[in-house]
Amino acid sequence: MVYNRPRSYCIFTVYLSVFIASVNYYSFIKDMKYWIIVLLLFVTIFSSAQVDNLTYTEAYDLHFKWDLDSTALYPWRGNAAYGQFTLPFHIKDADRILFSLVYSKDFPFDVNRLRTEWEQRVFLPEHHEEKGTVSFESKGENMENAFLLIDGIDNQERILYSDTVQYKPGMLLSTLSKDISLKGIKLLNFRIRGEGIKGQDARFSFSELGIKIGNQPIDSFSLGKSLPLSVQEVKPQNISITKSLNGNYGKIIGIGESMHGNSTVREFACDFILQRVESHQCKSILLERPMEECLIYDSYIQGMICRLDSNDYYLKETNLIPLLDKLKSYNANRKREERVRLWGIDYKSLSVQETVNSVFDYLISVNRSLMSPKIDQFALLLMDNNWENTFKYLNENGNTLERFFPGSQYKYIEHLLKLSVAVGTDPVERYIKRDSVMFENTRFIVDNVSDKETEVVIYAHAIHLNTVSTYPALPCTSLGAYLKSRYGEDYTPLLVLTDEGKVTIYDNRYNRVDVALSTPPCESVEYFLKNITKEDTYIPLTPYFDRLVLSRFMGSHNLRQQFFWFNLYRRYAGIFFLENKRKVSVDNERRATFEEMSKQNLNRIKSRQGILEMLKNKVNDKPDH
Repeated sequence: MVYNRPRSYCIFTVYLSVFIASVNYYSFIKDMKYWIIVLLLFVTIFSSAQVDNLTYTEAYDLHFKWDLDSTALYPWRGNAAYGQFTLPFHIKDADRILFSLVYSKDFPFDVNRLRTEWEQRVFLPEHHEEKGTVSFESKGENMENAFLLIDGIDNQERILYSDTVQYKPGMLLSTLSKDISLKGIKLLNFRIRGEGIKGQDARFSFSELGIKIGNQPIDSFSLGKSLPLSVQEVKPQNISITKSLNGNYGKIIGIGESMHGNSTVREFACDFILQRVESHQCKSILLERPMEECLIYDSYIQGMICRLDSNDYYLKETNLIPLLDKLKSYNANRKREERVRLWGIDYKSLSVQETVNSVFDYLISVNRSLMSPKIDQFALLLMDNNWENTFKYLNENGNTLERFFPGSQYKYIEHLLKLSVAVGTDPVERYIKRDSVMFENTRFIVDNVSDKETEVVIYAHAIHLNTVSTYPALPCTSLGAYLKSRYGEDYTPLLVLTDEGKVTIYDNRYNRVDVALSTPPCESVEYFLKNITKEDTYIPLTPYFDRLVLSRFMGSHNLRQQFFWFNLYRRYAGIFFLENKRKVSVDNERRATFEEMSKQNLNRIKSRQGILEMLKNKVNDKPDH
C-alpha cells in the first residue's frame, strides 16, 4: 500500500513536531517513551484518515491516471505475457488525458500487432444490493477486437459471476455498459484486453471504468475493509528447526515464498529442505527453475562435476551455493539409490530455442569427460531444429544414451524437450501456460523419478504453489491447484511470510537492486502476526481464516502495490511467519548490470556457435560408434 503523502500530511507533521518540542525539555526526556507512542498514534490516525478519504476512483485508479496520480493504492497491472507488444503512454485528448497502449510496426520485437491486457481487482464496500452496473469508456485506432472480462468473486475466492463483453473500439470515445450480479460478491475482477489489426500501427486508449452498486456510484461508498483478525482465534506455534520442522506435512510439500529475493525467507526455506533431507524424509527437491538449468545443479550434487559456473547469475543472486554444497556433502558417501536429487520444474517460456540452447550447453559440459560420439550427435541434432530427426534419433539410441546420465536424467531431458515443443512457439501462449507446464514437469518427476517412500519438497513462489490461482501474477490456474486435483491430501502448500526487511528485484532498467519492503497495512495478516508474536512462528490455517485478508505478493519486479486480497485458508495449509532476525550470509560482491549480463550472454552465444562448428567438424571426421 504505497502512496505519496499529501501536502496536508506534511503540514500536520510539522505542527505536531513543534508542539512536542515546546514541552519542557527535562519532562520530555523523562517521558520519552510516552511521547513516541503519542507521535506514532497521531501519525497512524492521520494516515488512516487520509486513506479513508480516498474515493474508489482514486484508490483503484478507475480514471487510468496510472503514474500521473500517486494516490492510487491499487494500481492497474499489465499482463506480462503481452509486455513486448505495446508501449504505455499518456496522450492528451480534448479535455482529458488518456492512458494509451501503442503498437508500432517499427518495434524491434518479433510481434505483428497490438496485443495487451490490463487487470484490476476491487474490494467492494458493505451493501445489500444484488445487482450493479459496469461501464467502460475507451477508443482505439486500427483495433480488431477488444474485450472487457468481468468476474464476481466471493469471500472464498470462488467465481460466482463471470461475463465477457466483446466490442470494436472506434476512433471516438464511446462507453459500453453491462448489468452484473452482485449477489454474494465481495471482489470484482476486471480484465481489459485488446487486439490490433495485424501489420498495422495501432492504439488502444482507456478513459474511465465506472461501477454502480444498485443505482449508486461506487464513489458514494467508503472503501471496503475486511473484518479484523482475533488474537483469541489464532494459536501460533514457535518454530524449532529440530522439532516443528519435523512435522508430517504429506508426500508432496510446497514451500511457497511470498516474494522472491528475500534472504530471511530463502535461508528458512534452505533450512527446511536440509532438515527434511538429513532426517531421511526427503530425496527429491524441486526448484522453480527451468528443468534444463537444474541438470547442472543435480550433476554437481551427484559429484559428476567438480565446480559450478562462476557466472551463474541465479546461484549468485539466490545464494543457493551453500545449500548445493551441503547436498553434495550429504550424497558423497551414499549409494546412488540413497542420494538426494535436485530437479527443476519450470521451463523457458519465451521460446523453444532457449530450451535447446540450455540442453546443448549441458550435453557439451557432460561430454567433456565422457567423450561419447552419441552425445555429440544428439547435441548437433538439437541445434538443427529438426524435431522429427531429433526424436527419431532418441528413439533409436535411447538405451545407449541413458547409460551416460545419472538416475533418470536422460528421461528427464527427453520429457522436457517433447513438452517444450508441444507447447508451441507463440510467446503469449507459452507464458500463459507456464503453471500447467510446471504441473506436467512436477507430475513427471513425482510419478516417474522420485523415490516412492520419501517426500518431495517443492521450493517456489507461493503464487504458483497455492491451490486457487496465480492472481495477481497471471489469470491462470495455479500449479498448486493442479497438484491438489491430482494428489489430493498428499499435497500440502505452506506459505512463508516476513513483515520487514529487503528484497532483491529488477528495477525498470533490469538491474538487480535491493528494495525495502513496505510496512504492512493494518488489515494484513503480516501486521496481525507481528503484533501477536516476536518469534519465528507456524500458524495452522483453520476455518477461522476462511475470509479475505491482505497479504504480500512480490515477484521479480518492483511494483507500487505489495499487498493483495487473498483467502489464505483456501490457498495454503499453514503459514511460517518469520521475524527479520535470522543471521544470513551477505554476498558483498558487486552485482553485474543489465548491460554487463547482456554482453556476457552475447559472448556465450558466440562461444556456443564456435563449439557447434568444432562439433560439426569432429562428427564429420569421425564415424559414429
